[in-house]
Amino acid sequence: MHSKDGKPRQPRWSGHHPLLPLRKLRHEDPAHHKIGNTYYITYVAVSPFGISTGLMSTIDFKSFRRHGLIFCPDNKDVVLFPEKVMGEYVALHRPAGSMRFSPPEVWLARSPDLIHWGTHTRLLGADQSTLQDRASAGTPPIRTREGWLAIYHRSEKSHSDAAVGVYSGHTIMLDLDNPAKIIGHWTSPSFRRRKVRERRLRR
Repeated sequence: MHSKDGKPRQPRWSGHHPLLPLRKLRHEDPAHHKIGNTYYITYVAVSPFGISTGLMSTIDFKSFRRHGLIFCPDNKDVVLFPEKVMGEYVALHRPAGSMRFSPPEVWLARSPDLIHWGTHTRLLGADQSTLQDRASAGTPPIRTREGWLAIYHRSEKSHSDAAVGVYSGHTIMLDLDNPAKIIGHWTSPSFRRRKVRERRLRR
């Protein structure tokens, strides 16, 4: 979607549309990342086989190159670091398998080419905060002098509540050379629901 004045316009491109069986229901939650002169878009691909993450790229938002799925089901909420760290691309992602030994959590992965990912490391889990339901990456991390500033969201609820809990945004700082290391964690939420009508929202 393009807009010269910030007002909504009709989409001029159809970069997100299911093509393969693993993406045949819908796409959602696109995240845009500028690395060099290229914009990379991660998106959630929903299909009867699960929820996976795909990647596409563009330099002008008029034509797009599809790179296929980069995280298999079930995995979503993938954000990329805006530059290589120690010679590798880095991503935050959220595995969410059907066998719930633990709630969905934030993991970190590394790649030589943005396509093949490995060295998966658990970054932020339920024992590191007061979250009881889930945690996921939010916006792409921002490089600062002190470290990588990252915003993540989490949901809190009682174990007896079947609905999705109350969402809030939180901030962490990751080491510049080793982003798998948390060097700062603001436990108080940066933002959360305040109005009654917001608290009643359900997903």
